[in-house]
Amino acid sequence: MIGPKTREAYSGSTDEVVEEIMSSWPQDAWDLRAYLLSKSPFLSQESLEQMVQQAIMPDAMVTEILVANPEATQAEGFLNWLQEESGHPLPPSLLALVVASWDERTYRSSLESTMAFHHGEMTQAAHYLMDHYAADTTYEHVDSLRLVWQEVRTLAGRYAEALTYVQEGNFTAAIDVVSHLPIEHNMELPEAQERVRMLDVLDLLKTAVEDDRDESRLDSAEVAELETLAAGAYDRPANWASNILCFYYDKCRSPLTGGGGHAPMMPLPWAGLEATSITEPSLSLQPNPAAAWVAAKYVLDHDPGEAWICVRDVNGKEQLRSKIVQREEQVVFDLRALAPGAYTVVLSDEGVLSLTDKLIVQP
Repeated sequence: MIGPKTREAYSGSTDEVVEEIMSSWPQDAWDLRAYLLSKSPFLSQESLEQMVQQAIMPDAMVTEILVANPEATQAEGFLNWLQEESGHPLPPSLLALVVASWDERTYRSSLESTMAFHHGEMTQAAHYLMDHYAADTTYEHVDSLRLVWQEVRTLAGRYAEALTYVQEGNFTAAIDVVSHLPIEHNMELPEAQERVRMLDVLDLLKTAVEDDRDESRLDSAEVAELETLAAGAYDRPANWASNILCFYYDKCRSPLTGGGGHAPMMPLPWAGLEATSITEPSLSLQPNPAAAWVAAKYVLDHDPGEAWICVRDVNGKEQLRSKIVQREEQVVFDLRALAPGAYTVVLSDEGVLSLTDKLIVQP
């Protein structure tokens, strides 16, 4: 079980960290360094960007913080932002340390892996329990189902928990569960809109129940409101509203899979697979020209066998090599022992040359 202190640390406390960064002055660089290290490796990408932009600490301290937070520095586009857009790029030697830190397994990465494993196990157990309860035709295990969903702390789990209260006619408790979603979850715009519409459906049905009416006895204004909530959407509240309209009022719409003229079409499951299954092999070097180090990023369209990525001089003599075992990876080479000049980076698999790229090593 992950305790409250670990959960608080893992949250990253982005707002708190950003506020601390923005309120610091140059003379407080050491205090800020100690503060950020105490939060590592749980700092968010936003916190690291704010730290860099404030330019409070020298490059060595900035590098120390970045190295301590490899998960955040590996975020897509971060290094490019740091070197090209931030206005405070690191020298190549320090940037190499940041890249090298990506191979280190931190407490954060271990925690994320452990959490993902336990969540998968918990979700699977929840489905087993629900199948067991569903097989019981003599009794509805509403309380037991709710206990199961309360353990699965996802958005879907919270909505399912709310529906168990609806099944008991307790709309107040259901509304309370949905109202508190933003406290536990960071919600993107579509999720926030879905929550608002779900509250609208719950409020509408709660009003009807308090007036001794059920879904089959809604007035014309309430039916029109359900039609508005269902129009153009296929999320949980929209589907719920659509089912009520179809079952009780013969106002049915075509499913998302199509068939209704102007209804949106859902792509066939295999349509996307055909497009994404074709991987174009590639090899790229960054930076190039390079001085102290170079990161060779490659993508293969198959699992490598006895595969290596090597740096060869103009005579074809191998200077550096690294074994590769994954389809996609980034390999960092230390170039400080190489003489300035032109080199070729070669990726070979089972002795067959697969990918090459030119590399210029500068003094």
